[in-house]
Amino acid sequence: GVGSAQPHLPATSVLEPSLKEIGRQASQAAERQAISKMLEQTGWNRVRAARELRISYRALLYKIKQAGLGERSSARSAS
Repeated sequence: GVGSAQPHLPATSVLEPSLKEIGRQASQAAERQAISKMLEQTGWNRVRAARELRISYRALLYKIKQAGLGERSSARSAS
């Protein structure tokens, strides 16, 4: 199990992410949460959500894709 690590090993192993990586992951998680909340508030009106979040529409679409948020209601348009 997870608790069976030898006590003499240092707390930070090779598997520990760097501070930069931790920050990146936390930032992505926070963005994902904010985007998800805003999309729900706007009824998935992405133009309005982007405006409310003060990012471009393209940036929002990219972030939705990165966060895997668009799956459930993605009408994939070619534009």
